Formats: sequence, structure tokens, C-alpha cells
Amino acid sequence: MDGAMSYIRNCASVGGVFRDADVRWLCGFSITIDRETIFRVEVCAMLEGLRIAWGKRFRQLELECDNALLVETLLAGGVGNSLKMRLLIKWLST
Repeated sequence: MDGAMSYIRNCASVGGVFRDADVRWLCGFSITIDRETIFRVEVCAMLEGLRIAWGKRFRQLELECDNALLVETLLAGGVGNSLKMRLLIKWLST
């Protein structure tokens, strides 16, 4: 999953791909969202990817993220107070 911002178009895009263990393409996604901080764009990409993966019943995932702050925050459990993360966890657990 990844995110990018366009200052010219005043918006952001998020996207990602899903591959199997043999690196074969399963599906992908790309959506345009409102312009945000790059951290929030990266979080949105991660959450959207997880939402899609859950909907397609992909239960064993290996995520890649190029945003060191997001990776550190996730590993430290720092997003536990995030409303979006709490909603995602609640949604995934139902």
C-alpha cells in the first residue's frame, strides 16, 4: 500500500496490490482522496488495503510500507487511540 499527494491537483491518491506467495497478482486498488498530511495519506492507504483484503478474505498478509513514522507508530502501538484504527479493529472483529 502507498499514498501520494498532488499539489497541482490539490488531492491525494492511495493504492496497493495483492500478490500470492508465488508473487502472482491477485488484485489491486487505486482511489483519490482529499489532500491530507502525508502521514494521514499513508494511514489511509494502509487502512483501505486492509479493508479490501478483509473483504476478499485474505487473512494472512505481509504489508509493505515506505513511511518509517507509520511503521514505528504501528509497531509501538501508538495508533491504538486513533478513531479510524479503533473502528477498523471493531469492523474486522465482527
